[in-house]
Amino acid sequence: MNQERRLRELKSITYQNQQIYHRIQNSRPTYNHTTWKEQAKVNEKILSNICEFKPSTHATCEKKTRKTVAGVSKHTLTNDILDDDMEF
Repeated sequence: MNQERRLRELKSITYQNQQIYHRIQNSRPTYNHTTWKEQAKVNEKILSNICEFKPSTHATCEKKTRKTVAGVSKHTLTNDILDDDMEF
């Protein structure tokens, strides 16, 4: 008897979840990602105009981490130094 009640409740919850899912899938998005990208470009331009020093962007930060010294990446050099300092 308790099992039947639980099964009915589970079916009811599943049905409600499906209805919510369909409403979400059929709704139109509220935010426009292209507008966000355009606004970000404008904001970066304004920021670069008012700053004394150029702000670093994600692209420049990524380039800095990929610098190499004599053909060896910075990450590899760090690991080599750590390995040399370890004593067994």
